[in-house]
Amino acid sequence: MTDGPFRNLRLTTAWKRYGDDLVNDAKSKDERVARASHAVLADANVDEISSLIKALQGYADRLQLDLTPQDSIERILQEHSRVGLSNDLARNLMANMSEYETLSAALNASLQGVTADLIASSKNRLDEHCMQSRDFGDMNAADYRKAFERNAETFAALDADRIAIALRTGDRRAFSADLKKKEGVDDAPDF
Repeated sequence: MTDGPFRNLRLTTAWKRYGDDLVNDAKSKDERVARASHAVLADANVDEISSLIKALQGYADRLQLDLTPQDSIERILQEHSRVGLSNDLARNLMANMSEYETLSAALNASLQGVTADLIASSKNRLDEHCMQSRDFGDMNAADYRKAFERNAETFAALDADRIAIALRTGDRRAFSADLKKKEGVDDAPDF
């Protein structure tokens, strides 16, 4: 990809396409939301965090059989990668353990927190990329304002629950159907 507002930034193809959509008046808010959701998942190691969540949920489902749940939970956490979202989930879970009655409830709250943080950090990173693109001269002032406003609008509309479900189930392609090109006359962009 050689053109677009983020052409001189080191970003994945998914984020560059999202950047193109930010300044493209033919793209609807729903299309931008789908593109941003897809890019958020593309940045996350979905398989890794899904594996950890499944192991913890499996343990939570049979928890009554264990006399020392804290040790078992820490063992499960050590068996899985402790980088990126998995590390964030582990830290969040350990903090939430005393606040919730069940491991399942603490795990759900932790996943929601990690998802919210992932969305917020992605939005902030894109805001910074918009500024960099403007500073490089790849985006004029009008496009910058438009991109900045649309980025805020898009991220406010992301479905955190749907992203959390994709992380839980390991479905990295959860938003692929939303990205399909519209073909019919009745399928024009929504304004």
